[in-house]
Amino acid sequence: MESLPLDPEHAGFVERARAHMQKQREELSGRPPFPVYALATPELSPGALAEVYRENDAWAPVKIVYGSPVAADGPWVNVTTSLGESPDLAAVLVDERDRLFD
Repeated sequence: MESLPLDPEHAGFVERARAHMQKQREELSGRPPFPVYALATPELSPGALAEVYRENDAWAPVKIVYGSPVAADGPWVNVTTSLGESPDLAAVLVDERDRLFD
């Protein structure tokens, strides 16, 4: 089997990804002032931190995703933890419909 030549952009991509992950790690080291929830059962993998950031020293929602977002038959679970009011269920369903369409 013949291997493909290395992509000259690969090293740059890896370095940018590592820098981005380090920034997220540093951001999370301050810990949000609220408990972050995760999926307990069923055990789905891989689990990944999908979204977290702070804006003007306020924490935005923390999202952890499980399963494959591209598998049409699932399973795929998004666990979002945030402070404040719960999102409008109709808006959440519209967002999920759009995600599946994409």
